[in-house]
Amino acid sequence: MTARTVKKGPARKSAAREVLGKAGIKGVGTAGELLDRMLAKKMFVIIWRAKPGADLGPILRSHLEFMIELEQRGVLFASGPMSGAPGDGLTILRAADLDAARQIAERDPFVLKGLRDFDLREWTLMEGAIGITIHCSDRSIALS
Repeated sequence: MTARTVKKGPARKSAAREVLGKAGIKGVGTAGELLDRMLAKKMFVIIWRAKPGADLGPILRSHLEFMIELEQRGVLFASGPMSGAPGDGLTILRAADLDAARQIAERDPFVLKGLRDFDLREWTLMEGAIGITIHCSDRSIALS
């Protein structure tokens, strides 16, 4: 199976350059033509940190139901645990602005119960690929 482009959007001549300008990067030089083709989709990243000694187990179901609800509404782009410290995680949201993303993070059951803190940052999706394969014969889906 080979990948093919279904629809290519028009170049957005200022979106990616504007993002870099806000990040304090001056002068794009010869990178301009590459930047103009990039998605430059604004999202928000939450880095979750479990508080020392926090027992997340009793609240895990409520947290997962909250995340599934965000996913079904199209708000959740990606989420999951991080290695290193038990209970830490990362979530990427689609939201109107930083305040809206903060309001979502503050409604997480782990936060409401005082078990987690978080850092919130605006993030711009510029590069990457998401592959989806749908097998009609057994109705399975594979992501790559």
